[in-house]
Amino acid sequence: MVELGVPVYEQQHAIYNHREFRYFITEEKYKSLKRFAVKKDDFVISCSGTLGKVTVIKEDDPIGIINQALLILRVDPNKLAPICFKYFITSKEGNAKLIADAGGSAQVNIAKREEVESIPIVIPDLKQQNIVSKLLSTCDYYINIKLKENDLLEKSKEIFLTKVTTVGG
Repeated sequence: MVELGVPVYEQQHAIYNHREFRYFITEEKYKSLKRFAVKKDDFVISCSGTLGKVTVIKEDDPIGIINQALLILRVDPNKLAPICFKYFITSKEGNAKLIADAGGSAQVNIAKREEVESIPIVIPDLKQQNIVSKLLSTCDYYINIKLKENDLLEKSKEIFLTKVTTVGG
């Protein structure tokens, strides 16, 4: 590990969907661990302890590698739209299938990759998937705007209440 360099994705990134990194490796070490490297549209899944939490690697996420508590699933975009898979794997049904065969002794672990890859998914044709993907992306966009607005309103309220109690008290 080094102080700065190529980031290491940990379970917290899948669980909390943030990109604040604690650990880094050198570029040379990254090249030797390239098979654990994340790519755009990869699904990074927590597979130990807190099972089945998913984060999607976006265009602006840093290149990096996953640690041993994570699993990368990569869909073939010619067969399955990544956003459709995201909604499936994060749905109650999809997540239940993802962790259904979890096992382990002291630490519960997600099923082997082969078992995860064999989860049956009903897939409409790619044209329908793309239509659904655009609708879901639009919904996500507006939900994010509303969440940011709510956060801004909450912060404004806190500032206002702080000023009112300071002036009045």
